[in-house]
Amino acid sequence: MIVTAPPRQGKDLWSHWLAWKQKRYFQGRRVFLDEKPRRPFGLYEPFNEAVMVEELEKMSEQSGAVVLPKEIKRKDTKLADAVKQLGSKWATANEVKLQNAILYLTEFWRYMHNRNPFSPMGITVGGIIKVWGHLGILIIGVSQFSRELDAISCLPYVTHEAQCKWMMTEEDSTMVRIWRSMYVSAKGVLEVRSRKPIEYRINGAAPRPELGIRLHREIPYSELATLSEMETDIIGVLREQEQVDLRTLSAKLNILDMSGLRGLVIAMHHADRLKCLRWYDLYNSKSMVSIVHRERANRG
Repeated sequence: MIVTAPPRQGKDLWSHWLAWKQKRYFQGRRVFLDEKPRRPFGLYEPFNEAVMVEELEKMSEQSGAVVLPKEIKRKDTKLADAVKQLGSKWATANEVKLQNAILYLTEFWRYMHNRNPFSPMGITVGGIIKVWGHLGILIIGVSQFSRELDAISCLPYVTHEAQCKWMMTEEDSTMVRIWRSMYVSAKGVLEVRSRKPIEYRINGAAPRPELGIRLHREIPYSELATLSEMETDIIGVLREQEQVDLRTLSAKLNILDMSGLRGLVIAMHHADRLKCLRWYDLYNSKSMVSIVHRERANRG
């Protein structure tokens, strides 16, 4: 899947939401990211050149073969061979890890062969793209325009395109339309193959108890006396544990009605007793600064 849109249209919001959902609801699926997310995202595996070289060094020590990371940057006749060896060995060694995993790549154009043909990361990504069907891996690549992507090593393997558009009618929300697509080599373009797109509206600023809940402020005893027994129990759990998610809270309080608990937690959030995290809190967005300032202005 490639995610395309001009700047500030919610590409990262959608992509992190999708990767987080896959990880949460399909237990055991590994997520590989080429950037460090925020803490609420949970466990992930880094996907970058430093990790790749480190793993190859371990492989070379065990097998007795010599793979020198310095050969990546040396501009000599052996450069292409060293890079191909690096990329193919890493992809082969990690096939088990990549099986049924999610690979989310920001700035997808950087991995394209037409941008940097001797990049070990580009060759590795190209190899993974070619065998994605055998690995059962979901590759999410973010780029402003599909024309930035390589017509040889990428576009022929794209099955879906997600187009994001920031909504003017709803605050902090993006509209995502997902189309089935196919690359037509004669025209050199991706063509839509589905009659209707799948649509998602994602509000990045809405409270999400499933990401994390914590006490917003210390509740005085006089205010505790006015709360229900369930609200008091929730505050008691959060005093013992700094931050929990909705599932953990449900297990600690032995509550089966998750929807009712979620509604209560959000009501306590709006009453300024609890702090619920948001989709924005999953990732390091370049747009966060302007969003925070706009939220403060709206509140003021």
